[in-house]
Amino acid sequence: ADSSVTFPANGVYVIRSSVTDVAGTAADQITVAVNSPLTLTLRQGVAGYSHTAAMIRGDNPTWNGGARDQMLVGRNGGNGMRSVFSFPLSWISADSIIHSISLDLWTAGVTSTTAVKSLQLVKLAATPTEGTGNGQNTTAASSGTTWIYQTAQPAPGIAWTTAGGDVEIPVCDDVPGYTDTTANLPLSFSSTPAFVNTAQAAVLAGNPLDLALVSPLTESSSTDGLTRIASDDHTTS
Repeated sequence: ADSSVTFPANGVYVIRSSVTDVAGTAADQITVAVNSPLTLTLRQGVAGYSHTAAMIRGDNPTWNGGARDQMLVGRNGGNGMRSVFSFPLSWISADSIIHSISLDLWTAGVTSTTAVKSLQLVKLAATPTEGTGNGQNTTAASSGTTWIYQTAQPAPGIAWTTAGGDVEIPVCDDVPGYTDTTANLPLSFSSTPAFVNTAQAAVLAGNPLDLALVSPLTESSSTDGLTRIASDDHTTS
C-alpha cells in the first residue's frame, strides 16, 4: 500500500506509521524537516562571493587568461579555444536538494572571425585556478589555468589529463545561434536534468561546480570561428 503526507507549513514533523497483518503489528517513525525552496544567486562580487572564470587557448597553450575581460570560445588558426568556470558551493549543505539551476552569460559585443553558431555548457572534471594573465601575451602566463595546465605552474602545477581541460559528457545545456556582434546579449543556459545532476553531485561531494564552455561547430571540425563572452572582469558583467 502507498501512503502520502501533506505538510501545511514549514517546520519539523514526526511521521508515525503502523502496519498490522496476520503476523502482528509493526510501527516506525521518522522526523522530517520541511522548508520552502530557497533561490540563490551566485555572482562575482555580490555578498563577497568569488568564482573562477578563465579562457584557455590551444594556439598559445601556455598563456593564462584569468584576468582578461573576455572569454573566447571556438577555434583560431586551427587550435581550440575554451572557457572554464568553477563555482564554490561549500556553504551549501550536502543534504540540500537542487530542483533547478541556470547560468547567465553576456556577449562582449566583439567578433573577429566567423561566428560559432551555438555554445554548449559541459562538466569539467577538475577545478581550474583563475590566474592573473591577460590571455594575449606572456604576462603572468603561468599564474593559473592554461590549455595544458589545470593550475598555476611550474610548481606545483597540475596538468590536465587531456590538454584543453578535462571536459565530460553529457552536455548540461546549449544555447542556439546568436548574433555575437551585439553587446550585452544575454545567453542563458537553463535547467536540464543533466545540469541539475551535475550540480547535485558537486554539492553531495563537497566540491565546486566545475564547468566548461565549448563550441560544437569548432570542436567537431578544424573550422575557425570564435565568439567573445564578457568575463567577470568585464565592465558589463
